[in-house]
Amino acid sequence: MTGWVTTTAKSLVDSGSSSEDVCWTVTQWLFAAHQSFGEEQQKAIQVIRVALGVALLRERRQVAGSNTLPDDISLAWSLIHQALTSGDPICTPSRSAQGFLSVALCSLIKDDNIEELWRFHVWLPDGNRGNADFALHSHQPFTESWVLVGEGIDHSYAVKPAVSESAATHATYRLSWNDGVKSGSEYKTHQISSSIVNTGELVTTVPTRSETHRRDSNYTIPSANYHRTEVQPNAVHATIFVFDSSRGFQKDAPVLGPVAGKALTQQRDPAGVTVAELARLVSTLRSWEDSESQGQELAYHVKWEDAFRAFQKALHILDLHQGIHLPPRYRARTLIGLGNVRRRFGRYSEAHEYLVSALQDMDPSMERAELSGELGVVYRHMNKLLEAKQHFEEQYTIACEFNEIRTMCRAIGNLGMVNYQLSQLGGGKDVLNIATRQLILRVQLARGIKSSTALEPDVAGTGEQNVRSAITWESIGLARLSLCYGAKGDIFQAIASSKKGLEITINSGDATVIAMSRFFYGRALLLAGETYRSEAMEQFNQKGTCTPAMALCREPSEEHRGYLQELIDAGPDLDTHDEHGYTALDYAVFSRDPGTESLIAEGLRNSFLLSKIGNADSLVSDMLTEAHVRKGYREILQESLRPALLRTQNLSGFSEVRAAYADSLASDPKKQTMFDQLKFVPYRDFVRAQRLPRSSDGLAYCQSTETSQQNAADFLIFFSYRWINERSDGHNEPTHKTPDDDQHTQYRRMLIALEEFLIKHPHVDSERLGIWMDFACVNQDDPMSGVQSLPLIIVQCDAMISLVDEAYFSRAWCSVEIMFIHTLRKKYGRHLWYEQLAVDTQVVKGLPPKYHLRVGDLETEVVLSEKGLTYDYDRPKIAFLERQIRLLT
Repeated sequence: MTGWVTTTAKSLVDSGSSSEDVCWTVTQWLFAAHQSFGEEQQKAIQVIRVALGVALLRERRQVAGSNTLPDDISLAWSLIHQALTSGDPICTPSRSAQGFLSVALCSLIKDDNIEELWRFHVWLPDGNRGNADFALHSHQPFTESWVLVGEGIDHSYAVKPAVSESAATHATYRLSWNDGVKSGSEYKTHQISSSIVNTGELVTTVPTRSETHRRDSNYTIPSANYHRTEVQPNAVHATIFVFDSSRGFQKDAPVLGPVAGKALTQQRDPAGVTVAELARLVSTLRSWEDSESQGQELAYHVKWEDAFRAFQKALHILDLHQGIHLPPRYRARTLIGLGNVRRRFGRYSEAHEYLVSALQDMDPSMERAELSGELGVVYRHMNKLLEAKQHFEEQYTIACEFNEIRTMCRAIGNLGMVNYQLSQLGGGKDVLNIATRQLILRVQLARGIKSSTALEPDVAGTGEQNVRSAITWESIGLARLSLCYGAKGDIFQAIASSKKGLEITINSGDATVIAMSRFFYGRALLLAGETYRSEAMEQFNQKGTCTPAMALCREPSEEHRGYLQELIDAGPDLDTHDEHGYTALDYAVFSRDPGTESLIAEGLRNSFLLSKIGNADSLVSDMLTEAHVRKGYREILQESLRPALLRTQNLSGFSEVRAAYADSLASDPKKQTMFDQLKFVPYRDFVRAQRLPRSSDGLAYCQSTETSQQNAADFLIFFSYRWINERSDGHNEPTHKTPDDDQHTQYRRMLIALEEFLIKHPHVDSERLGIWMDFACVNQDDPMSGVQSLPLIIVQCDAMISLVDEAYFSRAWCSVEIMFIHTLRKKYGRHLWYEQLAVDTQVVKGLPPKYHLRVGDLETEVVLSEKGLTYDYDRPKIAFLERQIRLLT
């Protein structure tokens, strides 16, 4: 392989290229390899991929110094992964004495010593982590490691000769290797075993430093430095590891073990595990970590819908994994995230299902403590207070065992809240006093976390997040304390506590926590009488953000319904919108809680009656209808269509996506009234129509799970176009018979576009081609459900063709369609989009213009607020559809 590199470089220089030109990119080297070797010499290309991955890390290490960028690690790993998983195996794993599986990638051995050796290390949760008595060891060469996945803790030790046998902590052990031919202290790259023998030299060890290393970080270990690596027994950890003697080498680098220990031999047998399985496992977990950490980050920033999608993707990645068995902790981690998000939307039964599923086969651990705490919160919202108390107590007990102050803080605060609720259900003063003490401890622990975090060095970059969490916990603790003080009749202590809670969280960025803090402060003010009423109402009536009413609707429970009734009785504005354009009624409907929905609807009705702005019953009925439509969009896009798109990411068709939509409608009669079935006009019938067909012509078929194979369409094209049949004053005629002009301009353009499309895509069978066009597929005599289905239809079509003219991009409905196809193209890369334009801007008089298709421009910027609408009452629908686009990303 070295000869090929040398020959390739020499040929470039001989052809007149400068030495700088020989510095190729990875892509250029791969292209040259494929040209030189071809597919018939796959193994050579695999070796070149490994060499390129190693060379990249080698170069970046020399250029960047101690830190390698995550993108460089990702590129290097992608090259190595492809080499290890394609074609026949080019290397095999072996079991290290330290418990991990090792794969030698490339090596330079000189005079029986390591000059440079690159390896791929994987710690598996298989119970074979090596003998802990011999974990402390050193290396002859200087070493460097790049973390691919998971987390490991490197513990360093100072070692010196023992002053006496009683003072000795370890003995040194001499290491030798056996490659099946001979055994000795000379290093052998391909070993069948290694052995250690007690030298009798006694030493004393002292821990000096512990560092946690996570994904995409790199670290070094000097030669002959004593250390051990700790990886959680139920976790996977993987690194790329290099031994580099040019940066340091010491011949005497023993292993340490028990003072009176015996000789030990470690067999290198990987127990049937292949290198391809290891590589696929690591890539699966890297993808899982990407989605899981994205979900955690989005949840941290209170972007719950986006977080839910990220967690869904993480779970999907685990579901697709085949090969080496993954321990439950990864699935449990994601299920906890999904349960947490579902709780935030008041979907307690779904949250409970996720969390109980995660609890299976989970041993006592901090993961179990977190899970117990989340389950406790769900049970509390379900008004199952005794079950909630049991889980919070388990969480607190485990946290105390592991001395995890942060988890102790959360658990004791939730225990205090449950005890407060129990005290109000007949528990009495003693239980109320217990609740008060627990909540005071919650506040004290949160303040302690805040102070200690500020003093500690932020090695992992989590200090800011820890402080923010502590502030939130303190704020919630103070708000709940105000309930205890209020129940005891100490009103001004309740005001002081809740006010302090609001003050410390006002800049947190968590709109829901701020809104709840405002509620508890406003509630305490109302307890103090009419004098404080205006200040209380100021807390309840915030504009353009989450209000207390919205926050209570987002997480409905018997407790929150009680607070909501108190709030409504005070008379706040319930019709205000937050930064996402949603109202309290929207959140009440989204949470699927009839009691909460009824409370908000009745509050709105009373407000309209008092203000006398219209028919109160009619206004509330319209608002409820719109809220349920918005809920339907969220559910279909987020829970049916998007998962189906992800499941079929590597497939060409959309049959599963269409089936998911049909099933979603079939399983919910209410959705059937809100949204149209997917319909299409067969291409042959569209051609025969000789004009734009109307829905009443009966040419449209329903594409559903019950559609016969003979009548189904395999490929669907969505037409986005402007209605051009206009009156002289420039407005569309509401009672027009067709959106086309007398020359059938739009119809003829569609035929031309379809003919060119079929030429560009010969694999599309015209006999199995369906056309979606609004005039034919939306009931023109009762269009509401069809119009509401528009974005849901685009998702299910294989392609969209835009009939572009001088006014096309100025129309709001056309722009919405463009925004949807933009999102689909960028996110999933499967939907086709073409724009049909006139070839010449100057059309010869008396002759029809010529048109051609071009791939749609994904960089086209769309600002919907500037677009025209025939009917201005459609603008709220347009604004809402713009928000729904985010559900697909």
